[in-house]
Amino acid sequence: MGNKKMEIQNIINDTQMHVTINDSGNKSLKYQIAGPKTRIYVFVTLMAAWMVFLMFAVLDIYPFGNRSLVYADGDQYFGFLGYLQSTFFTNNNLLYSWSNVLGGGMIGTLAYYCASPFNLLTIFFRENLVLGYHFIFAVKFITAAVCFSVMLKHLFINADEKTILLFSVSYPFMGYMAYYAWNQSWMDGVIVLPVMLLGIWKLIKQERPLLYILSLAFILLSNYYIGFMLCITSVLLFLCTLVLTRAAFDKKTARICISYVISSVMAAALSAILLIPTLYSLPEGREKSVLELFRDMHYLCRPLDTFSMLYTHPLENMNYGNNYPIIYIGIVQFVLVVQFFLNKGIPKLYKTVAGGLLFVFLLSFSNSTLNRIWHGTSVNVWFNYRYSFVASFILELIAFYSFLHAREAKKHLLSCWGIIMGITVLIMNSSKGNVNVRTLFLDLTLICMFLLLMYMYCKGTARRICFMIIGVIMMGNLIGNAYLTLKNNLDNVDGYIKNMSAEKEVVEIIDDHGFYRRGSTLISGRCYAMLAGFSGVQNYASTENLDTLRTCDRLGVEQEWWWCRYNNHIPLSTDALLGMKYIVTAPAHKSEYYISKGQIPDKDLYVLENKNALPIIFPVEGRFQSGETPYNKFEYINNCWNSISSEGGNIFHKIDADIKSEPSGSGRDIHIKFSAYDNNPVYAFVPEGNRSLDVQEYSRYQDVFYIGKYPPGEQREIIIHADNSYEGDDEIVLYSEDQEILNHKASGVIEDNLWIEKKSSSHLNLLYQTKEEIILSSTIPFESGWHVYIDGKEVETYRNMDSFLAFGCPAGSHEIELIYWPRHFRMGAMISGISILMVIIMEIICIRTYRKKEGEAAI
Repeated sequence: MGNKKMEIQNIINDTQMHVTINDSGNKSLKYQIAGPKTRIYVFVTLMAAWMVFLMFAVLDIYPFGNRSLVYADGDQYFGFLGYLQSTFFTNNNLLYSWSNVLGGGMIGTLAYYCASPFNLLTIFFRENLVLGYHFIFAVKFITAAVCFSVMLKHLFINADEKTILLFSVSYPFMGYMAYYAWNQSWMDGVIVLPVMLLGIWKLIKQERPLLYILSLAFILLSNYYIGFMLCITSVLLFLCTLVLTRAAFDKKTARICISYVISSVMAAALSAILLIPTLYSLPEGREKSVLELFRDMHYLCRPLDTFSMLYTHPLENMNYGNNYPIIYIGIVQFVLVVQFFLNKGIPKLYKTVAGGLLFVFLLSFSNSTLNRIWHGTSVNVWFNYRYSFVASFILELIAFYSFLHAREAKKHLLSCWGIIMGITVLIMNSSKGNVNVRTLFLDLTLICMFLLLMYMYCKGTARRICFMIIGVIMMGNLIGNAYLTLKNNLDNVDGYIKNMSAEKEVVEIIDDHGFYRRGSTLISGRCYAMLAGFSGVQNYASTENLDTLRTCDRLGVEQEWWWCRYNNHIPLSTDALLGMKYIVTAPAHKSEYYISKGQIPDKDLYVLENKNALPIIFPVEGRFQSGETPYNKFEYINNCWNSISSEGGNIFHKIDADIKSEPSGSGRDIHIKFSAYDNNPVYAFVPEGNRSLDVQEYSRYQDVFYIGKYPPGEQREIIIHADNSYEGDDEIVLYSEDQEILNHKASGVIEDNLWIEKKSSSHLNLLYQTKEEIILSSTIPFESGWHVYIDGKEVETYRNMDSFLAFGCPAGSHEIELIYWPRHFRMGAMISGISILMVIIMEIICIRTYRKKEGEAAI
């Protein structure tokens, strides 16, 4: 029993506890935070900055070259960063954005994509956002290293500063940071994690929970998704730290557990200003119920596949859709982790806790249910194991502790080599598709060099030289892995710079300060409307309004999954209905129907004005809901326009066509013969699938296509190339769009001269006069956050055309206001405000209690 106590005491001594010996020989424990010298943080900052800028220079990353970290899904984060920047210089705000698909609440998007406080740095990069984007990456990279050094310096006060410097700088070079370099939002988790562990340690050792509360609240505010993962992590780290620092479960331990629970709740309450409105704004359908989680449980990643990710990988070849856990921390750290479990100088309790923690992650990577719980029970699409940075952090911490006890592992270096060789052989036999032969050979060479250096280091032979060479191997290996991961993935920044230059010309040509929407085929990423700051239909976000996406699809807009995109196949009647007043496009058929405002010669782009574009809010004759019945897209557009004005009848008229299929090569050709109905644009509905058409701007996600304009009665034929699995033949239809009827219906609305003033992105004003009670509809996506006031009195809102906002307006002249407040935003703000006061009171009480205990201990 005495030996067990001494073992636990030794563990405690390793982690930030000073032991003093009285004159009588009795041990007395004095808990205190060591006052770390700030010079180590300066060295870490300078070294990390030098390393990240070296990486930028080697990879030709902007501003050292013309390559960019805006790749994969980085266009989303870059676009939303552009919108965030616009809120400082325009009348846009963070409550609502018209750059979503037709417009939408911004709180959920902000909370997931761009709420990180680091993004405030974009204020200083108004003229060069791409430079700001890379600067923020560098700042986050450096901050991660500094935070790791702060944790190490406080938890291991006797650790050599050179060792802290080496491991701190290596921390942000983990494979996760390189693989997800395009996703700056997730990097905040890597930054906060070491601070959160230090906060947990302070909560347990000093019963001062402030650092833990603030760190957890910070990540929940920065990115609730990663924050949820760190909530799970905090439970695991708290339990592990409790086991390592508390010899028995007594009243104090129970008090600490209660304090942890309260502190966790307080952290969530502090972030309620974002969490609560976000909870009510997220789209449904991606989460799984508890029963579904266990019913669908299956095996995911084999353990050997997970182990293979500890070796250097050219990760650019890995499929984003089925990647393995990104847990690479460097080949030197991998060896040190193996040494940790072989080192008899490290207490068994440490090994048990560390092994148990790693087993939790190994099990989570292998089990679909546990893996999905880590992801908030949502169905994960692409980029799997997004919480793997936590496992990397644990491995890095184990490697650091192992290096501190390297001298005691001298006898086990050969055993370590044997175990690693055994793991390598198993991986080569079972998971050889996961490793690269050349990098594996280099890894094995580095492992042998490192073990030899460790032998010399442990013997005391040229320790400084050995340490320097080990440092070079560590950092060279990590930078090499980052280089292999990024070199073929980086995007070119030239296209963005040219498009932004063209965008300035577009704004000058339009020169319209009213409130309107714009369609654009000029694109720098899927969130170009956000980036350029105009109201449109193109956007891509996991937080989009699903009803709006479905309605856009019915109106002939290119739509897939969570995104929409503008192109010239969108019918002219849809342009008019959605208020697309200006169109930026390459030469296309729409130039015939719209007025040319100007041209951008360098990009071969035209700026067109659509005189039929309706205002965002307009009067209608009646309400229209399609219900759940199957629909024809052209008839759907007819019904929308007929609800606005029944005069003139339908805009679209069906064209009879002869459709036949013939074998062709490995697939078949679908021949469609028809006679032109009139001298109007002809469109075809061709269901999605494995098919293609020989048309301009073809997209496999588009199912409404502009075919052409022909003299009445002319015989035409179009051919659709499809494979044998395509089943959309029976649904293919052709329609003619009557421009005379469209002009008549649109002009009847436009004559009202309804002027809408955009006071801010969440506040619209208009004056309207009507002789009788009418319905004012809109193409504003319906959300319960919209409040409509007529002459200062709030009126009821409801849906029209399935997903758009509408409300009744009595006869007379009226001032109408539309104000958007996210659901429960005020409640969340109130909870956060109260929580701030409670946290301040808690900290005052904790400080007084701590000082009282210090005074008693000193007597």
